[in-house]
Amino acid sequence: MKCQRKIIALCISRIFDIENRKFVMQLSEKLKKQNCILWVYHINTDLYWNEKSSRLEAAVFDLVDFRIVDAVIIMDEKIKSRRVTEKLVSGAKAHHVPVVIVDGNHPGCSTVNFDYRAGFESVVRHVMEVHHVRRPHFIAGIAGNPFSDEREEVFKKVIAEYGIAFREDMISYGLFWAKPAIEATEKLIQSGNLPDAIICANDIMAINVSNTLQKHGIQIPEQVIVTGFDGIEEIYFSVPNLTSVRCGCSDLSDSVYLAATDALASPEQVKDYTVEPFLLCSDSCGCGCQENQQKLPRTSWSKPMKFPTISEM
Repeated sequence: MKCQRKIIALCISRIFDIENRKFVMQLSEKLKKQNCILWVYHINTDLYWNEKSSRLEAAVFDLVDFRIVDAVIIMDEKIKSRRVTEKLVSGAKAHHVPVVIVDGNHPGCSTVNFDYRAGFESVVRHVMEVHHVRRPHFIAGIAGNPFSDEREEVFKKVIAEYGIAFREDMISYGLFWAKPAIEATEKLIQSGNLPDAIICANDIMAINVSNTLQKHGIQIPEQVIVTGFDGIEEIYFSVPNLTSVRCGCSDLSDSVYLAATDALASPEQVKDYTVEPFLLCSDSCGCGCQENQQKLPRTSWSKPMKFPTISEM
């Protein structure tokens, strides 16, 4: 505590990312009303779960002073380092400081997580139920990755409910990134057995799948439906606009605020908070009607610019 105000340390990466910045600002505004100060410890890049080496910038997290901090919030999936998270948790516990883990799990810590399974099921079920797809294909991330494996399980489960037996050729791996997703799409095209829907495990892959199909003259969604997952800003710029599921960092601010204030009130109590993502139906599945169109989100810190007219110059 400092100056009679509670101090909450937030450990995060890439604060310049529009969603991360929005999250920090929303959380800070909420905590101010509870007489709390948000101290942000930030690195410019994530650490890619690299256990063998550490980047020097990660030393910023060593600056967290657990003697005066009242709670710690760790953006686990943003930082992407088990070593950093475990060191922060260990330091906090040694000083009896409660910890909230966001987008991750750690023993003895409260957690705030998206229900990714329910979110991904919503887009697969939409494709099957509303668009009556009979030849679906799933472009997964990385085999063995828990996020990718969970979405693969959901894909198999939902298509089975609609009477479609899973075959091994119904899945490709795009490694959650552009180039592998493009290569997987090229193989599908060359096979001559195009699916009527390609459901992707994230938006980056879906955008590149869509672009690759169109380069070959394949119409979306008339010939092939394409969907993503995450709800990143690029989906509003893609042509056609991409159907996705929003899991924006800023959507977690209410639950993280609740978790932090609960931790301050009862430091020994551990709770889990779950946030369900929501489906964004758009042009790439054929649902681009006016009431479903999502406008490009305006950030809370940006203001429209006013340019002078000729008479004012």
